[in-house]
Amino acid sequence: MTAAAGDGLTAHDRAALRALVDGYAVAVDRRDVAGFLAVFGDDATLATFEPDGRQRSRYRGHDELAAIPPALARYERTLHLVSTHLIEAAPGRSDEAAGTAYCEAHHHRPPDAATGERTDRVLFIRYQDRYARRGPGWRIRAREVHVVWQEERTLP
Repeated sequence: MTAAAGDGLTAHDRAALRALVDGYAVAVDRRDVAGFLAVFGDDATLATFEPDGRQRSRYRGHDELAAIPPALARYERTLHLVSTHLIEAAPGRSDEAAGTAYCEAHHHRPPDAATGERTDRVLFIRYQDRYARRGPGWRIRAREVHVVWQEERTLP
């Protein structure tokens, strides 16, 4: 995926698309359902994949997507650090684009009832996105969340 000059996307478009990716991370970490849904089109899909490529889950539309931020309440806190966002316009279209972004996502678990041990589940993620400009602006039309690998870390 390359960012070609003259591909139909303006600097404003690219900034808006990056804001979607960042807005997703902030909304998830805040458990902000309204903010989370604001980055997705009404009929958007989100699918998650294990490191071996198996699909783990699939959500479609705002009603199903709304369940994602509250589901993260099982963690004391999360932190999604997003980097490396590449965008490519759809050929011959100025209202569709695709993107790839990388994320290091930390998920702090509450202390284990038996041992008191606290852990951080760290996921290294590649997001594969499709975007569409509809009505008020850009939205995620489809997101694939690919866990590239994961680690369990003991917290002090």
